[in-house]
Amino acid sequence: MNTEPLLWVRTLCERFSPTLATHPWRKLLNRHCERSEAIQRLCFVVLESKGKVTGLLRRYAPRNDEVHGSWAVSNRSRPLAMAFAATLSVSAAAQAPEAPPPVVITAPVSAELLAPTRSLQGTVVAAREAELASRVEARVAWVAALGTQAKKGDVVARLDDAQVRLALARERARLERLQAERALAGRQLERLQAMADAVPAAQRDEAAARAEVLGAQVAEARVALQLAQLQLDETTIEAPFAGTVVAELKQPGEQVAVGAPLLRLTDTERVELELAVPVEFAGHAKVGASVVVDGLADSGVATIRAIVPGTAQTRQLRVRIALPGLSAAPVGAALAAHWPSAAAATALTVPMDALMRRGDSVHLLRVDGGVVRQVPVEVGNRAGNRVAVVGQIGPGDDVVVRGGERLADGAKVSVGTAPAAALAVLPKTARNGT
Repeated sequence: MNTEPLLWVRTLCERFSPTLATHPWRKLLNRHCERSEAIQRLCFVVLESKGKVTGLLRRYAPRNDEVHGSWAVSNRSRPLAMAFAATLSVSAAAQAPEAPPPVVITAPVSAELLAPTRSLQGTVVAAREAELASRVEARVAWVAALGTQAKKGDVVARLDDAQVRLALARERARLERLQAERALAGRQLERLQAMADAVPAAQRDEAAARAEVLGAQVAEARVALQLAQLQLDETTIEAPFAGTVVAELKQPGEQVAVGAPLLRLTDTERVELELAVPVEFAGHAKVGASVVVDGLADSGVATIRAIVPGTAQTRQLRVRIALPGLSAAPVGAALAAHWPSAAAATALTVPMDALMRRGDSVHLLRVDGGVVRQVPVEVGNRAGNRVAVVGQIGPGDDVVVRGGERLADGAKVSVGTAPAAALAVLPKTARNGT
């Protein structure tokens, strides 16, 4: 018996795996390797090609005792070759490192006071709007174009100031004249008082009275000069707040009277949601409380700025909700606010990102000891970025908020650190209903 092939197979087995060196297949190889040296070549190729057995068997295990050079595989040896090659492949797969479990982000289930809400439609309006009018009678020289974005203090309109400048110059000249007359009267009074023995008292009194009158006229002229300067300043209309020109009410060349509106400026940086709230819901929210508004960025939480009583006929309140500047909708947009419709009650809440929707059903992915469990739930009221749920969960349970889109029930996972947004608390109105 040729022992060289047996030594080759033994060396191959020991190189590949210490387990195969004592595998029962080794005894079969001892009996067949002398006649089936092609098995040795087959095993080597299987090892190098990482288990691609099928194509190799077609090449190295031919039928009818086909001979490839000095390597031959008989029909009796073919099953042995296939079994041994499969054994090598399975052993290689068993020795491959197991892939680590996917990493998920979790957040705890919380028990919070949550009030039921009613969705009410409202309209986005500007927090401030003003019609800028003329304070002097003049001709319009320039008006900012429609849509102009203005900062506070920017010039948005100008009036013709030619007549106002002339009036200012006239008042300045009058003041200078009166100041000169007042100075002359003062000097004359001083001379008369120096000659008191030779000048009658009545003449001295008359000179003193004239000096006083001229002093009062000087003060009056100063006020008139200030009024003329103010009128000149009023020919330039500045924006009282940052906003957008939404209407041009006058055009250059038109003559305007005092109080005539020139343009309309809207504060587009600060916008609010105006909505009508039924009076029966009035007691469930107050000024300063938070409500959820659909269509806004982030959590959609906004603050109630004002609640104005309505009329007896409408039986509704007028409410203004201040929208956050970075996520505010444009003026005129229709948004829905979730207004508390009853007193708050304790409910289990989870982040919105924890909800997994499959068709009409909703479930959570609860993590128990590194294993994911699907828990069907019913969705309740929303508050900020959290929502009330009803199901087989409890306070403190960890649910997946990131990385669970393709996880099946029973999958193993590795838990990461929850982001701050997932752990955000409920808005004030959701916690206490006020």
